[in-house]
Amino acid sequence: ATNPKPAVDFEFSDVNLTATRNHFGNLLGRYGVPLLLVNLLKTKKPEGSEGKLSKAFESAIERVNQELPLPYRILYKDFDMKHEWKQ
Repeated sequence: ATNPKPAVDFEFSDVNLTATRNHFGNLLGRYGVPLLLVNLLKTKKPEGSEGKLSKAFESAIERVNQELPLPYRILYKDFDMKHEWKQ
């Protein structure tokens, strides 16, 4: 049996990353540092919808991190759970 996946449709409309900055600022305020972000989106097919969303997400975190002092930067990690299970 197959599980059909709906298409991931997103528009990058917040070019200043206001919502992203606010979200991670809130998390840093609540939980402190280090803040570890684990991306579970599939990245094997960069042209696919999950790959595009993953790349946009990583790019947003990189931009936010450029504005943060080194001790407050968000730690970002891609994690392919299916690959790890096969190990």
